[in-house]
Amino acid sequence: MPSDQEIAFPTLGPDDIAALTERGHIREVRPGEVLFAEGDRDFCFFVVIEGSIEIIEHSGPTPQTVTVHRPGGFTGDVHTLSGRPALVMGRVAEDGRLVQLSTAELRRAVDELPDLGETIVKAFLMRRTLLLGQGFSGVKIIGSRFSPAAHRLRDFAARNAVPFTWIDLDADEQADALLRQFGVPASATPIVIGLDGRWASNPPLAEFARCAGLTMTLEEDHVYDLVVVGAGPAGLAASVYAASEGLDVLTADAMAAGGQAGTSSRIENYLGFPAGISGAEL
Repeated sequence: MPSDQEIAFPTLGPDDIAALTERGHIREVRPGEVLFAEGDRDFCFFVVIEGSIEIIEHSGPTPQTVTVHRPGGFTGDVHTLSGRPALVMGRVAEDGRLVQLSTAELRRAVDELPDLGETIVKAFLMRRTLLLGQGFSGVKIIGSRFSPAAHRLRDFAARNAVPFTWIDLDADEQADALLRQFGVPASATPIVIGLDGRWASNPPLAEFARCAGLTMTLEEDHVYDLVVVGAGPAGLAASVYAASEGLDVLTADAMAAGGQAGTSSRIENYLGFPAGISGAEL
């Protein structure tokens, strides 16, 4: 049984690298080049042929090295495929050569190469789990445990898998220091502090979604084959089945994908998953 680290950071073989090279292009790099930074959207996916890439996160007081990708390793996490902003920075550590794929090229590769695609997607999911376990703070929410508005923000973040740190105004000494740092009175809480350091007082969920990078920009002249409004279990099933038939699908929800079922520990007999599926996986 492979360990979590082995799942998160597999080494691709020559055949896999060749298949990805056919769908992307070779890029020569020098130490210090920033391949992607926190907040970048639609950032590229890289496979190391020669050299190494350092992954760094800045959510804490000092920068921390998350991992170093060496030959056969590859960058990315779930945001690489979803189009959400990058949570970490990727910087070249040594002279080398990389395979570079755009977000669209990576999605096609995952679709066309199912075995390799499964390896990549499993790695992305496990990396997010490990990153959160290492103390990545993400978006900060400061408020009182007794505040309905604070609970509304926390629930929205949790249901949308937004990495966040809850700072209790009534019990955490860090709360006062942060409020003084940003010049915010306690009466203005709950507040949300984004990865870019900007803050908002009791923001509407739409504004919080923008702060957390959940929103996407739609092209005005793009025509979708199907728009599904409501991303509960039925809406997701309709979206997946329509997409599997080759339709261009847009799915929208006012709160979070999965609906109320997204908080369930196990959903039995969900379409396509006869053994059941958890709300988080849904």
